[in-house]
Amino acid sequence: MNARLSRVYVVRIWLEPTQGGEGVWRASVTETRTQERRYFTNPEELKQFLERLFRCAKAARSKRPHPIHPSPAK
Repeated sequence: MNARLSRVYVVRIWLEPTQGGEGVWRASVTETRTQERRYFTNPEELKQFLERLFRCAKAARSKRPHPIHPSPAK
């Protein structure tokens, strides 16, 4: 695994109590290297953020030659 392309995230999901008793779901995502943390108030926001992470990772990976099958010389 290429450490430059690898990232570790911790996804935390919890039920926050409310006065009505039902509670509200909350989430956070922490990037372990930088400790940058983002908070989410609904599942759709979390889903969109994770999808962006995957798209960015895929784009970064496609810009580098594969170690076993390098791009042909131009």
